[in-house]
Amino acid sequence: MEMRMYFVLGFLLIWIILAAVWAYARYWRKKAAWALLMYGKNAHWREQREYGARQALLAGNKEATKLYALACPEKFDNELPLTPFYRNNIKCVFADYYYPKRYYDWIAEDQWLFNSTVYQFKEGRDSCSQYFAQVFRTLQPACELTIMFMPCSSEKRYRERFSSLGLFFLKFKDVHSGIDYISFICDRECKHLADKRGEIDETSNYIISDAVLGKKVVIVDDLLTTGRSLSTYAECLKKSGAEVIGAIFLAKTFMVPSDFKIKWVIWKQIFFSW
Repeated sequence: MEMRMYFVLGFLLIWIILAAVWAYARYWRKKAAWALLMYGKNAHWREQREYGARQALLAGNKEATKLYALACPEKFDNELPLTPFYRNNIKCVFADYYYPKRYYDWIAEDQWLFNSTVYQFKEGRDSCSQYFAQVFRTLQPACELTIMFMPCSSEKRYRERFSSLGLFFLKFKDVHSGIDYISFICDRECKHLADKRGEIDETSNYIISDAVLGKKVVIVDDLLTTGRSLSTYAECLKKSGAEVIGAIFLAKTFMVPSDFKIKWVIWKQIFFSW
């Protein structure tokens, strides 16, 4: 009987020691994961941010997936900056990624600065001509063409946003500005302020001039997200007799993918690096 009691007590003691060691290791693993996350989050260089996020994720920090995806968005998107791709058979190019405000605490300084530039362009305080020159050259249109700017919610906003850029494009050979080919008949609700964006009729407040008939056009806009505005405007231009040969954007909205996809990319990278 005593032997059995000693055996049970010994088993309990071993179990308690193992549980204590496991809890101790789990505590420091959690601490290490948090420290790695903070290292990545505060790192200046993208490679350091990516490394910190990856190690934090492997150590068990759940928030590290968001940091990892934002540190290397090119790993999760088939449409890359300054690389032509097609949306609804329209050749498109954008300069860099735009990140929604909910990610501001997780992006690097250069990403935050570019986001600020996008807002300055939207408000008409920066023409961003250097970025649009890059995307236009990447598009490589080899014909005489007309630049058509995406209509806004009001003529005032349209002019503020695109007037300087319209003059800038005249510097390119065989390029004409179509900024005056859009006539506004009223104002409409601004999409980014609307509760139900999908219910807004984007074609309700403007008319396209007959002057676009027979012209090859490139559409210019600030931001590409779903591509719905691009498709709608391109269809209106085609109905007016224009041929849409491409579209250029200052930025494309990056959306963080699912945790599963992020973890899959990380583990695949680790597996193939062995």
